Amino acid sequence: MFKFTLLLALTVITVSNALKCYQGMQNASYPLSGVASDCAATAMTCTKLFDVQTNSVYRACGTSNCTSNGVMTSVSQCLNLTSQINCCCYGDGCNTGSSYSYITGILMAVFGTGIAAML
Repeated sequence: MFKFTLLLALTVITVSNALKCYQGMQNASYPLSGVASDCAATAMTCTKLFDVQTNSVYRACGTSNCTSNGVMTSVSQCLNLTSQINCCCYGDGCNTGSSYSYITGILMAVFGTGIAAML
């Protein structure tokens, strides 16, 4: 009986070494909901894409390392494109963050450049 109980306990207890990322799409105006969930065994990074035109945030597991100008990096980073901000990070649940921080960063860059040009 003890062996059966031990076997049952071991099958119920699962240990997950998989990377956990937030996954899914939502309106950027709303706070992040849900929890980070297990990625496939091939996942190496968590990603987040903010689409400026649709005000949507897409979060997912990534199967490649973060890159900058085609070169692999070991640090998390965001790449600002014309209508999107693509972020890549390492570590469980690292793709949280508010899209407002991106919008604020863009606005600060635009206004900062404008103010500097006036001086």
